Amino acid sequence: MMAAAIMATVLVVDDSATARIVCRTALSKNGYTVLEAQDGREALTLFRDRKPDLVLMDIEMPGMNGLAALELMRRLDPAARVVMLTSMAQRVVMAEASRAGACDFLVKPIQPEPLVQLVNKVLGQP
Repeated sequence: MMAAAIMATVLVVDDSATARIVCRTALSKNGYTVLEAQDGREALTLFRDRKPDLVLMDIEMPGMNGLAALELMRRLDPAARVVMLTSMAQRVVMAEASRAGACDFLVKPIQPEPLVQLVNKVLGQP
């Protein structure tokens, strides 16, 4: 009998409920545990308390935006894996996020298949 693979926990941070639902549905179907936050502050609390394996974070959010939250997460855990979700394919913002420690990007609107492929790749899942 084979032991079930222990799947990772992914924190999805987006002020759009629709984007969170798309991510949660696709990732849950593929065995991931999904946590959700609607802004940077809520994300930081969950990040500190639950220590997810990966964070998917929107860049543009009211209150604390994704770049500010990314920088604070990387201070809490320099090894934090954060993929930025962006609806603007703006090179400047993406370069800034890369400098702040983002490990990859996913352009919105989010499609389930590329999302799962990227999460598997970043987490080293088959």
